Amino acid sequence: MVPPICEGHGNSVKDGYALTGKSRERAIRCKNCNIYTIVKSNKAIIEEFERQADYLRDNETFCSNHGCDNYHYSVELHPKRYHSKGKGRSGNKRFTCKLCRKSIMQKTKRYFQQRLYGAQDKTVFSLLVNNTALNKIMVHTGLTPNALYKKIDFIHRQCVRFIAKSEENMSNKLPSPIAIAMDKQDYVVNWTDSHSKKNVQLTGVTSVEAASGYVLASSVNYDPTISKGEVIARAGEVGDLNTDGCLRTFAYVRLLTYVCTILYIQ
Repeated sequence: MVPPICEGHGNSVKDGYALTGKSRERAIRCKNCNIYTIVKSNKAIIEEFERQADYLRDNETFCSNHGCDNYHYSVELHPKRYHSKGKGRSGNKRFTCKLCRKSIMQKTKRYFQQRLYGAQDKTVFSLLVNNTALNKIMVHTGLTPNALYKKIDFIHRQCVRFIAKSEENMSNKLPSPIAIAMDKQDYVVNWTDSHSKKNVQLTGVTSVEAASGYVLASSVNYDPTISKGEVIARAGEVGDLNTDGCLRTFAYVRLLTYVCTILYIQ
């Protein structure tokens, strides 16, 4: 039986809701059905969506200015948003963003050229996916730690490019409506700061298209692009520590400004 839809559903009228709670417990109460909804930062949701979907941008060229609207529109799919400026020394086409005047160089097939896997690359890949310890991989292959990590980085880039290419037109292949099954698992890892020897718990969430079993996403709540110290320092500069979580520049639902299991920890 489908539950009835509240009269306030989709209604953004301010008088239809009451703001309750404090700081991280901020919520809105619908005056029609008396249901409470936790207030979350739309900015944080968009930031996290863009972070996790960033691998899909690898096959196209975008304006490099994060604050520009054309950062979301590629040269290949939206050429009218850019001015053609000939070619650079490398022979690649050069463009200028019509909005922010940023100069960018178009990526070419040469940029995406993938060297073939060598025998050692295949061996390392096979050992990794079969849960072989890194020390054992080095003994088996004779690689130094530095060489092994470079191969792991290379394998990771190849995997990301393969997925991006496979999922370019994914929206046209998925059924409608779509049923998604989700599950999560917690992982406890060693500390990353020798001055604070505390284990860190990461949470991994996996989403699967129920009909086909295709894994749409599997990721952990970890953002390697920013450090804990940087977040705390910048949050203090903009006054986040005295602002409700849902209104912060560095929203607590995505980055570390308070100790919470759903935060990004580095």
